Amino acid sequence: MKLITHTIALACIACLLTACSESTSDEVLPEGAAPNDPPADREVDPSPQPEPEVQAPEPQPEPEATTLPPLPLPLPEGDAERSIAPGITYVLPEGWTVGPARQMRLLTLIPPDADGADLAISKWPGDVGGFASNVQRWVRQAGLPPIPGLMTAAASDFEKFIVGDTTATWIPLMNEGTNVAILAVWVPRGESPENPTETWTFKLTCKADQVQQIAPAVRAFCESVKFEN
Repeated sequence: MKLITHTIALACIACLLTACSESTSDEVLPEGAAPNDPPADREVDPSPQPEPEVQAPEPQPEPEATTLPPLPLPLPEGDAERSIAPGITYVLPEGWTVGPARQMRLLTLIPPDADGADLAISKWPGDVGGFASNVQRWVRQAGLPPIPGLMTAAASDFEKFIVGDTTATWIPLMNEGTNVAILAVWVPRGESPENPTETWTFKLTCKADQVQQIAPAVRAFCESVKFEN
């Protein structure tokens, strides 16, 4: 009986030692491996695993382009808004206004700070009595002595320039003693300047001390005129 008891005791001690040796094994585990991970030499399925399907984002509508209203086209250089009167178009000088209708005139223009000044635009048949007789009449209206030897516009010493499609004559008459001035423009139209079918006159009546201020606008107006026929 003692022998069996010793044998059983030895068997128990052997089992205990075996369990302790397994738990105290000094085997180095791979980095990051846990004690219960499968051994590194276990076969792994080499076939590629399908990646999880990623749903593409739905296309978003592109923003609509902003449409701006068309800009007005610029006027050609040197052009300006034109006004209309019987037989002509013209550019009204800055600050000037159209006056009331008057007999013997197609148009009356009033300068700013007029103080009685106005520009009369008239159209006459033929040569309306001739260049010399009309100029001498304006000379008398200005209170000046007659101009000797005055015959035709072409032969006169007055300055010539172009109005519309016609050679015109610039006639400045100033009486500083009475402070009266007349600036007249003679525009004969037709095949012959000496025998025109019609004559246009642009006549500014003002004070002599206004001439320097007003004359440039009168000249600009005359040069802007275009005849309709």
